[in-house]
Amino acid sequence: MAADYPYFKFYAGEWISGSIALEDYEVQGVYINACAYYWGRGGNVSEQLLYKRFKNVREHIDTLIECELILIKRGRAKIKFLDEQLKTRETKAEQSRINGRKGGRPKNSLKKTQEKPSRLFLETQPKPKKTQYRGEESREEENREDKNIPPKPPTGGERKRFVKPSLEEVRVYCEDRGNIVNAENFYDWCLQNGWKLSNGNQMKDWRAAIRTWEKRSNDGGLFDGE
Repeated sequence: MAADYPYFKFYAGEWISGSIALEDYEVQGVYINACAYYWGRGGNVSEQLLYKRFKNVREHIDTLIECELILIKRGRAKIKFLDEQLKTRETKAEQSRINGRKGGRPKNSLKKTQEKPSRLFLETQPKPKKTQYRGEESREEENREDKNIPPKPPTGGERKRFVKPSLEEVRVYCEDRGNIVNAENFYDWCLQNGWKLSNGNQMKDWRAAIRTWEKRSNDGGLFDGE
């Protein structure tokens, strides 16, 4: 039995601060010897065998029983913290025996976890969307998708579909031309009017509209577009 349980866990903190610390060194020495004897027999120690083993220090055994460091239940000696360790070891040993009867871990268990996903699984997965830079073409595509409008085939004489600019694009264009058009005012005016000209027609070229604002900026006229 001692070969099956060659050692037990000894917690120094519990020894220093536990109940055993209140006893003198002789009782402490008997206790550690009793623990080793108990562990070596796998916890199979009767009260009679305990007193027989420590017959020369019976009074110290009585002290350990009185302070409940050693318990006596139905004629059997019990040391609680060792019983807990014995139970844990027995559980692990039993599981090892069960695995041994089953032939150990299946050889293909690790291989199965590393198998590649099947072709059918890959085909049923949604494909990731491609990232597009937010230029005029990507905004035009997004507007078309939002309105569920299928793309039109390009024709030689067909003008490009109007794409709403960003405020930054308007500001940059005005700066490049060196005009005095207030980009924020232009952009807010277009938003309020639904990007339509003052005559109600849909705006086709916002750059041309800015150029019209340039011509009328001196006399403060309203924006008509082109």
